[in-house]
Amino acid sequence: MILEKRINLKEDNYLRNAFKFISKGKDYFDAKDLLKTLIWYNLVKPKIKTDRGNVQEMKLAIQNMIWEIDESGTGKITEKDLKLMYHKCRFDETGLEPKSLYYIVLFIMYSLTTTSDK
Repeated sequence: MILEKRINLKEDNYLRNAFKFISKGKDYFDAKDLLKTLIWYNLVKPKIKTDRGNVQEMKLAIQNMIWEIDESGTGKITEKDLKLMYHKCRFDETGLEPKSLYYIVLFIMYSLTTTSDK
């Protein structure tokens, strides 16, 4: 049922741009790339000596987000993996799909859209 629904071309382009932004031009991104992106957006603070526990927790959370959608088990998210995750979450009627990375990707998609529309 879910795979019968489609995202529109504009949304697909926004998703592709978000992937390019996170992956920095590579054909995949990993937990390190995602962490750098979150730091760039000031959503995560860079490593601070007094706050090692929080940094470790954030790294673990990011690794879990990657693991949840990594279809190949390599720790690397391809554009195909990201599109599949986005599609599953976008049309999830059960509420059971893991959505942590989905919400981050939405944020990036729309932040890039807003800055490119200016």
